[in-house]
Amino acid sequence: MGAGVFLRGRGTGPVVGRRGSLSGPAVRDSSLHEAERLVTEGAKLVGLALDEVALAGVAKGDRRKVVLAMVLRRRSIASNGWISEHLAMGAAGSVSRLVAAALRDRGMISEVEKLEEMLKCEDWYHFHTVRSRRASLKGSLSPDCFGG
Repeated sequence: MGAGVFLRGRGTGPVVGRRGSLSGPAVRDSSLHEAERLVTEGAKLVGLALDEVALAGVAKGDRRKVVLAMVLRRRSIASNGWISEHLAMGAAGSVSRLVAAALRDRGMISEVEKLEEMLKCEDWYHFHTVRSRRASLKGSLSPDCFGG
């Protein structure tokens, strides 16, 4: 077996490569978990409530929803249908159409980049908050993210 050949586990378990990395369903589950995290944290950052009634009350093509959908498309494997369902954006084709239109708008692209940067800061903060509980980091914060 070559280095690129995957060893398949029995049953429906994850597919594990020679170096212990996961592939197949395990990777998909992990990426969808990441998409859910991005929706939760991204919605807070753009000012969207995540309950069904509140999301349904916001226009399907609302700028905040489109920006969040663009981030999801860039940083996860979430399908248009998944994004549409989780952000109450109508049909899956609507997500595709709205994202394609937004890609021609420099202002939207700038907002996506800002949100991605803020989410990186959230990632950094959560990682170091957990790590600091274990190793006492003395509360140093990233200057890029927190203006220090």
